[in-house]
Amino acid sequence: MKLASLALLFVINIWMVVAAPAPINYNDGTFNYWLSDTDKKATVMGVDPKFKDAYELTLNPWVTYNGQRYYVKQIGAGAFSNTQVVDLIVPSDIEIMNFSSRAFFNAQYIRTIDLRNQKVSADIGAFENCGRNLSFIGKGVESLVDSYSKNLLKQWGLPVNKDYTNLPDIDRMKDLYTLARKVSENISYYSNTGNPSNTAVVMVFGKGDSNGIARVYRNLAINMGIPINDVQVGGDGQYFSWNYVYVLRKWYNVDIIHYKFGKYSTYESSLFTTDRNQREVIRKGYGYSSVDDVKPIKKWIIYINRYNYYDEWKYNYPYRQGSNTEIFEDWLIRNRQGVRAD
Repeated sequence: MKLASLALLFVINIWMVVAAPAPINYNDGTFNYWLSDTDKKATVMGVDPKFKDAYELTLNPWVTYNGQRYYVKQIGAGAFSNTQVVDLIVPSDIEIMNFSSRAFFNAQYIRTIDLRNQKVSADIGAFENCGRNLSFIGKGVESLVDSYSKNLLKQWGLPVNKDYTNLPDIDRMKDLYTLARKVSENISYYSNTGNPSNTAVVMVFGKGDSNGIARVYRNLAINMGIPINDVQVGGDGQYFSWNYVYVLRKWYNVDIIHYKFGKYSTYESSLFTTDRNQREVIRKGYGYSSVDDVKPIKKWIIYINRYNYYDEWKYNYPYRQGSNTEIFEDWLIRNRQGVRAD
């Protein structure tokens, strides 16, 4: 009887799969879509030929077919490939937007993706081989970065939203070390892009300047589970940026660009350096003959803006326009955040 029941269930499941309605192909004059009757979802699958060289396009929040609304929630693979679209706007009345892998493959002309909606996610490779001037703006940048961060952490075998509260600091340091190593292996130090310090751009392109790489490391660490105040982006206020991390009851420097990762080691405490050691790293980086030529440690800064995109101050509390940096020492005192490893 049990075997018969299982056989019947198998047949029913097969019938349901076979009987599932195929997606409907639809064109609203601007975009080609796949429409799903199952969940009333519309996926953008391409741009109509007459709009492939449009300067600016705005996605529709929904399309109507046979009197039914289908809500636009996804950009499918290849949808914007090889188009000459420059600016794409995702309007605020789109509830959820996901960019599929290779959705913008070889979209060399794309310059701005304006995420005016709240919830945005992207698969790894969604923006592969896009033009070098791509930038992300709008309140959806935060959820885009969080989504992409979680995808990268899973791909790299690192935890997501881990609770470090009752764990010894060595657990936190090992994960932060592994994360730094993965960032070093997968994100190149390269400033020849239009937006090398924009967190989202550096994350999806896999290349950026020292500030962009430090921002990516911070956002990945936060999504890994490190408290938001325990990992920061800092620098000397001139050209170099790195990270400050709070471990062992002090603030240490993590400089992914200049650190020489051991070939076979899974953890090296030397990644976490004191201010004195970091000052020597900066001296060598600038080619100064003396550490006295390096900007004094007391004047090193912290970056308040988390993502570094245009008009971020409108969405990212408590960052405010015109105040994207603060002296690190002042920030520590004002927020009672402890002391530095000197």
